[in-house]
Amino acid sequence: EPLFEWVVADWEAPATAEAEVLGGIRRDRAAHDAALAHERQRDLRSVRVAEGKAMRTYTGSHAVLRDAESARQLQARADACCARLQPLRDELLAADAAHASAYPYHVGEKRGAAVPHDGTIDAAESENGVQPSHE
Repeated sequence: EPLFEWVVADWEAPATAEAEVLGGIRRDRAAHDAALAHERQRDLRSVRVAEGKAMRTYTGSHAVLRDAESARQLQARADACCARLQPLRDELLAADAAHASAYPYHVGEKRGAAVPHDGTIDAAESENGVQPSHE
């Protein structure tokens, strides 16, 4: 996907990737486009022959999830992240809707989305904020 920025993820230093992603979210569109055109993105996206197919295929079982304690810690971090974001949910949805409406191809709602881009919440939303599956 050419509009997505790739970031380096290091299991030993996850805060680095987190800071990079948060910085990217706060950038304006011109800065985002400049970052996408940067040589670093080209290097991250380039095919590395030594990695073969592993670079382009989904790995269903990551090493960190094979160890029960590592998986528990990872789940705890994910839960803590959700707890931090949940109070900001309405603000994030409103900002997303405002940002999306600035584009001429904006349609207002993604096909199959439980949350329309107008920031309103689907009536079937559960109490804990998890969107229902639309499979």
